[in-house]
Amino acid sequence: MSSNFYSVGLNHVGAYQVSGIPFVTGSADTLATAGEDVRFQFPRVTKSITIKNTSNTAVHVHFAPKNAGTFGYVEGASTNNNYFVLDKEHDLKIDVKCKEIFISSTTPHQALEIQLCAELTNIPASRMFSLDGLEGVTQ
Repeated sequence: MSSNFYSVGLNHVGAYQVSGIPFVTGSADTLATAGEDVRFQFPRVTKSITIKNTSNTAVHVHFAPKNAGTFGYVEGASTNNNYFVLDKEHDLKIDVKCKEIFISSTTPHQALEIQLCAELTNIPASRMFSLDGLEGVTQ
């Protein structure tokens, strides 16, 4: 008899094929000062993320903090402009596995008004590897 215990993980295809567990948040009037990020942490690894920008200005969306040395990251997303700009009143859906996402204002001291909806897998966030130092995220 085998004593191996099988559970979900990052390479478990079935965890991504089933319907996602909903995660919804709105961050109306979240003030982001110059160089500051708003961090959204997920309790489980994501299957997909939808972000709607309801702000009057564009926002930056990134998978690491913009500046190095924050939130435990050695490198930052601004090193090689590893973020994308989400124009005002637009939305974006990305199929990606991650445990957190960062949003920052393109204008200092501008309130971020976004809505975020994520589909979560049943994979615990603790099983997700760090994106720090990955090409396209911080390099």
